[in-house]
Amino acid sequence: MTDRIFAGASVVMTSLAALTGVTRLWPTPSGRHRAKRPLLLPDVPLAEQTQPIRHAVLDENQLTQMLEADEVAVNECADCPACGRTTFHAMHRDGSRRCWTCATWTPAGEA
Repeated sequence: MTDRIFAGASVVMTSLAALTGVTRLWPTPSGRHRAKRPLLLPDVPLAEQTQPIRHAVLDENQLTQMLEADEVAVNECADCPACGRTTFHAMHRDGSRRCWTCATWTPAGEA
């Protein structure tokens, strides 16, 4: 009986030694993966936004209402100052336009 206990103990110790050797080969974390500290804002109030405020996306019902009210003349692509790219706009009769992506209204004559 002592031989079986000794054999079992040596099997357990051998497997623990092998497991320890394998875990020592595993790469350890360097600590560089931690999140950066949050950027704190200054105590002074922020300046007012000069760019148009973004709104919700326009839908087909709004287009129908604008067409029936004779507000929109045509739809075409134009540069959107809020999106920063060329998007589809509702062009109004007074020369202003409204972005279908962000609903930003741009007055007539502005790029």
